Amino acid sequence: MSGAVTVKPTSSCPANVAVGNAAGLCSAVVSIPAVTGVSSTGVALTAVGVRSDTKALTAAFPVGVTTITWTV
Repeated sequence: MSGAVTVKPTSSCPANVAVGNAAGLCSAVVSIPAVTGVSSTGVALTAVGVRSDTKALTAAFPVGVTTITWTV
């Protein structure tokens, strides 16, 4: 039997985060926990996060729900 074997990497994401907005503001600064990934050969992978509002992960988050999609 011949052919390539594909094994997907594994990743570990933190739980959802809920934060109240800053007093007098309609936003809050949120510390985003690290997302880790490991290849099938044990090599650490860099996870890249993209917010649903397209702002930087370090920018203040508006009131409401903002989703971060992670790619490993």
